[in-house]
Amino acid sequence: MSNEQMRSAVVAEAYSWLRTPYHHHARIKGERGGVDCLQLLCAVFEAAGVTPHIETGFYAREHHLHRNEEIYIEGVERYGAVEVQTPGLGDIALFQWGRTWSHGGVIVALEPELLLVHSYLGRGVTINKLSEEPLHGHPPRFWSVFR
Repeated sequence: MSNEQMRSAVVAEAYSWLRTPYHHHARIKGERGGVDCLQLLCAVFEAAGVTPHIETGFYAREHHLHRNEEIYIEGVERYGAVEVQTPGLGDIALFQWGRTWSHGGVIVALEPELLLVHSYLGRGVTINKLSEEPLHGHPPRFWSVFR
C-alpha cells in the first residue's frame, strides 16, 4: 500500500470506532464494547495494516497525575512514529494532561480545522476540533508513522 492508501485506511478505521464507549484499557469496537485513547490508537493502526499487533502492557488510569514517565510518547515512538511539525491525515495528535503527554487521537481532517477522533472519559469515541472541549487549551504535538 502507498502512504496515501495507508493514511486513508487509518482515517476510515478511526471513523468506524465512533460511538464506542470509553473503558480504561479495553479494545473492543462498538456500542457494546469499550476503548480508551491509547487502545484506540493501537487498534486503528493495527486494523489499517500499518503496524503489527501492539501490546501496551499495564498502565494506571491516573498515571498522568502522579508520575513523570512519558509512557505514551515512548509507546508511539517504539512503533515507528516520529514527531512532525505539520500533521497529515492519519497522523497522531498527543496532548498533555496532568504531568505527561497522556491523551491522543487520530487526525481525520485537516481543513478548515484539524479534526481528531479520540476516546474520552464520559464521552467515548468522538470527533472534535482542536478548538473544542475537551481538547481546547491543550496544545498538541504530532507524530507520524508515514514517511
